[in-house]
Formats: sequence, structure tokens, C-alpha cells
Amino acid sequence: MFDYLSSPIRWCESINGNIYLYSNLIVEFWNSITSIIFCFFAIFGWIAHRNLKLDYVPWIYLFLIGVTSTWFHSTLSFMGQFCDELSIILLISYCLRVFYNINILLYYLITIFVILISWWYPSVSPPVLMVIGLTLISLTYFYISDSDSKYLWRHGMYIGLFSILTWIFDFVCLFNTHMYWHVFVSIAAYYMILLIIKPRHSVVLKKNLIPYWVRN
Repeated sequence: MFDYLSSPIRWCESINGNIYLYSNLIVEFWNSITSIIFCFFAIFGWIAHRNLKLDYVPWIYLFLIGVTSTWFHSTLSFMGQFCDELSIILLISYCLRVFYNINILLYYLITIFVILISWWYPSVSPPVLMVIGLTLISLTYFYISDSDSKYLWRHGMYIGLFSILTWIFDFVCLFNTHMYWHVFVSIAAYYMILLIIKPRHSVVLKKNLIPYWVRN
């Protein structure tokens, strides 16, 4: 369970034999290093919005994704994979609960159900999570109206869809594209979180290279 290479999932970097390149403790070096970018966006997001007193929970989950993804790719262990997927499930389910104002009991039931899929069917859980997450996030478009939210949704979806292509193309395995998935999906997740934590008034979107909310 905690053993190296105990996960049923393999990425192109390890399939091509590029394992333990720079350390005997890290199986997939580049996939591990690029996982840290989740932590960067989490820290930046929290710092940029801490004075606005907005919901900070999504930043915690995004940071955990960075930590657990680094663990997973460093070991390719079953437990590393599960904790990586658990962090993703917690972030997506929490954001959707806040956005749709889902009943707390239903929220727990859905979250537990998806977690069980990840635990009992680790070989198929990544595409299942991908389909569920993409479908639910796509539907959020019909619930937004202001221009700032639409800006975040459009750019987040464009970047997110491109990141999915890099995730899928990694299974073709001409070269390692999974490390680029980490970069682009972390940006898409950052946009999604900005959309979720936006209060009903008193803020506008600062459309910098990395956007953030500021007081109106």
C-alpha cells in the first residue's frame, strides 16, 4: 500500500524507463517537481485574498493536491495515488457544494461515494473523476451572469480543456506530457477557485497575468 510502485497507474515518464533519474527516493522526477506548482497557486491565492476575508478552504485543498501529487509521483504508491485523488475530490466537491449550495448531507454522500470509487477501483478512478468533474464544472456556466465570472469561467475552461489533452496524450506516450498537465490544470483550478470564492458584491477582478479579486 505504501510501497514504491504499488499503484496500478503508470505515466509516460516511468513507462519510458525514466525513473530514479536524480534520486533513489524519487521515481518520476519531473512529474514530482511540477506537482509543486499547485502549492504555489494555493499560497499566492491565499496571500492575495487574505485581507478580503474570503473563503480560504479551497486554497488548503489546492495546497494538499500539490503535496499529495508530489508524494504520488515520487513513489508511485497506492496510498500516494489515493491521497492525491482524495485531495482532488475534496476540492471539487467543496467548490461545487459552495457554488450550488448543496445540502450538507447530500454533499457528504456524494463525496464518500466518489472516494470509495477511488479506493476500490484505483485503475479506473482517474478517468471517472475527470468525467464527473468536467461535467459538473461545465454546468456552472448557466449559473453565472457578471462579466468577471464569465471571464474566469471561459479562461478556466479553455486552459482546463487544454490540460486534459496533455493528460490524455501522456497515455500515447511519445514523450512526457503529464508534467505539463500539472502546470495547466493548476492554473485552471486557480481560476475555478476564484469563481467560487467571489462574494456577491464589493470586488472586481484584477486581470493580471495571474488574476485576483480586489475591493471595488
